[in-house]
Amino acid sequence: MRDMLDVVVVGAGPGGSVAAKRCAEYGLKTLLLEKRRLPRDKVCSGMIMSHMIQTLIEKEFGQIPEEILSHPKYLSGLVLHVIGMGSKKVEHKMPIALRKDLDYWMNRRAREAGAEIWDNAEVTEVIEAGENYIVNVKKDKIEQAVEAKFIIGADGATSAVRKSIFPNFRNQYSQTIQECYQGTLDLEKEYFHFFYFPEIGVAPSFDAHYKGDIFIIDMIAKIGDFKKLNLPYRVKNILSKEYGFDPNRQPLWIRSCLQPLMYKELTSGSFSPYKGNLLLVGEAGGLLMPLMAGDGIREAVWSGILAAISIIEGAKSGIKADRFYSNRLAQILKMLEKIYFWRMKIREQIIKGDKQILDVLEKLWQETLNISLEDISIPRIGIKEHS
Repeated sequence: MRDMLDVVVVGAGPGGSVAAKRCAEYGLKTLLLEKRRLPRDKVCSGMIMSHMIQTLIEKEFGQIPEEILSHPKYLSGLVLHVIGMGSKKVEHKMPIALRKDLDYWMNRRAREAGAEIWDNAEVTEVIEAGENYIVNVKKDKIEQAVEAKFIIGADGATSAVRKSIFPNFRNQYSQTIQECYQGTLDLEKEYFHFFYFPEIGVAPSFDAHYKGDIFIIDMIAKIGDFKKLNLPYRVKNILSKEYGFDPNRQPLWIRSCLQPLMYKELTSGSFSPYKGNLLLVGEAGGLLMPLMAGDGIREAVWSGILAAISIIEGAKSGIKADRFYSNRLAQILKMLEKIYFWRMKIREQIIKGDKQILDVLEKLWQETLNISLEDISIPRIGIKEHS
């Protein structure tokens, strides 16, 4: 076993990268682990959506390099399509990139700050060992162990860290199936398009957007509902009838991922994403807004920063980091509750068959997109200014 580390961060997405970067900048001996080879693909739109996350990324990592943005580099906003009821635009400028490129840029910034990074390093188990933690890792197919005083689990929906420390916790998942095609649809390239089947529920059932000379379709449903709802057929039927999709066209590739559905557990307090000096961030802790108004990078980076701050405060004081983290997470949970309010409002509109649902959806998206850094409180503990 190697020398004791201060912090092990598991998962090299935006939440893990920002947490590792802040801890390393403060002077904590930090190791960032990623189970896949970097740079790695990620099923995600790559939109930097709200004003808040656009500002946060610039403050934490610097200006996003133009060369890692896709084409178009900036979207003009969203188009909300409610099948059978019409469409509505939400104007909102935002950069968009392939997550593979965006995340790898963040990885490099964490390394420049002093964090050590191991890729192709799958965490198989985290074990509480007195005041510290043993992390068992399969690095390049070789089993080894590292020991640390603090752990940050940023390893996504099926988090190995969460399963190790909370083995009895069970949550539900939604699934996204992403298909990529060469060519175009009869949809404006400068906008991200969300489609809602009102009879299915309050979340978009699929979306479509461009990256250069390809377009991507994301189909979204709870586990098991794809077959039950016949969703792939319905999606491609709508796209072929209304937007010029060739149903015989073969995809360049197909990928999928899971998202945790833990809103009720978090807001009710029946599950807390922390224990002692082990903290969960982003999807690992269920800290993800409902898909009806999702901005997953925002919650990942936001909770990653709060986890790093809490560990720095714990290292300074000798007090368990979860005490600081639980207090700081209150602002994220408050936002979750607010989104739930909108979710119930939309459900009422759907039940009534009210065509004003487009107006309600527009207000929801405007509210989540216009959240700014001034609306929340994030101390700048453990960060260096960027020139």
